[in-house]
Amino acid sequence: MNRQYGKNYYLSVKLHETGLSGSDIGRKLGISRERVRQLLCVHRNETTNFKKQGNSITADPRICSKCDKYFTPRTRFQNTCGCKLSRIADCSVCGKPSLQEKRRKHTYCDNPNCFDTIKLRITKSRKEGALSRNHTPTTVECPICHKKHTTYLWLARIRNFKIRCLECKQAQAKTLCQVCQAPSSSKTGRCKQHAKVSHPSLKS
Repeated sequence: MNRQYGKNYYLSVKLHETGLSGSDIGRKLGISRERVRQLLCVHRNETTNFKKQGNSITADPRICSKCDKYFTPRTRFQNTCGCKLSRIADCSVCGKPSLQEKRRKHTYCDNPNCFDTIKLRITKSRKEGALSRNHTPTTVECPICHKKHTTYLWLARIRNFKIRCLECKQAQAKTLCQVCQAPSSSKTGRCKQHAKVSHPSLKS
């Protein structure tokens, strides 16, 4: 065994080896039957035996993959001791346990100085993000009606300086009407007003 236990642990193990039940062991030691069961479970885990290729092998202590503590596995493939790691993250300023979970980007503890430092970091990151979007007015061309209008520079760069004007956006225009040259969303090339109207210029 790699750990030291109380006297009830060793007495419970000895009495159990003599064939006594948990109730009888509890009466002799002055503890409950549930406590006897827990102590015997600890002893069973410390001396775990499992079979490998038909041979009985005593489990050797191994390191837990989560908390880096030694434990005795119950099966051949057990790599954790059953610990539950805390979801609480450390403070990103001083390293102490914080008040937030690990999924947050900026974590801080109950120290007011850490909180002020995080506030400055958030303000700085927001300011840098706003500066990256250049709001300088820029002239662009509408790909539908080919009119010139202005928009923000960052948006013009994303759309390759071709953005529909306000009239074409409102009409959800895909093309211009062949009769009145108004923005139209029809696939026939005419707006609703001239959809069924014949026009001399359209005759072949």
